[in-house]
Order: sequence, then structure tokens, then C-alpha cells
Amino acid sequence: MIELVAARDAIGAAIWQSEIDKNDSVRTELKGTDYFDLKWRINNDNRQMAYIETDQPFSSDPDACICIAFVDDVPVWVDELEGSLESSKILCCYSVWSNKRGAGVRIINELLDYVKKHHDNIERVITLSPKTEMAAKFHIKNGATLLQENEKTINFEYKVER
Repeated sequence: MIELVAARDAIGAAIWQSEIDKNDSVRTELKGTDYFDLKWRINNDNRQMAYIETDQPFSSDPDACICIAFVDDVPVWVDELEGSLESSKILCCYSVWSNKRGAGVRIINELLDYVKKHHDNIERVITLSPKTEMAAKFHIKNGATLLQENEKTINFEYKVER
């Protein structure tokens, strides 16, 4: 089951920042910027982080993680990930990684189910992906369609079927 990250205490925050630093190989261009920082990724207004696991309650190795933002428009860069949890109609996945084979697919599917059950306002689930062959193959293989290609990023869209 997909779980939202609650890193409100210092220990939890340190564990999650370590997970980002160690395993987010998708958005390497963000390293060294505020966008790579946990405080930016989880602002409780419109940006959140979620994880899945199979073996035990989270310690330090989730099966997969995904960073999401509730947005008003399709972004072409991370500085456009602005919106509102309550009123935005688009959910943007801007980073996803897995530590176990098959967990990346699973977290996408669980996120789509979560959106259907908990966010009636969301009409679209899109990505803000790096322009890499790996990202394109991953999203197309998992049912997304190419939405648009930007200078530095690419957007895919997953169907939200209610």
C-alpha cells in the first residue's frame, strides 16, 4: 500500500533526505539545488513524497519512492511545480525510483489507485521526466502516453479512470 512520507521530526527527515541523496538517480541534475532537498519536496501545500514497501515498516530501504506535486498547469521544469492540494486538477510525478525490481511499476499503479480514491479533484496524472531513454521506456511500458517534449524535460500522461 502506498504511504505518504511524514518527515516532521528530525530523525525522520534525516532518514528521508538520506534516501533521496542515496537513491534518487532519476533527477541527478537537481543535486546541489534546493529542489533536491527534502524540505522543498514536502511542503504540505502542494508537494509530497510517497513510498511503498513489502517486508517491514519503513526503516531505511523502501521498495520505491515517488515525488509528486499538485499543479495547475503542465510544468516544463521543477520551478513550475506550484498549485494547491485542494484545488489543482493535475498531479505531477517528477521523480520516481525503486530499490526492488518491479516496485517502480507498482508505485505508479498504487498512486493511480490512491488518486482515484482520495482526490476527486484530480483529472490528470502527468510526469515531469528527464529527457532520457530510460524514463521514456519506463512510462510508455507502464501505460503512459507522450504528452509533450520540452527543452530539458518530457511530459507523459497516465489515464485516471474513475
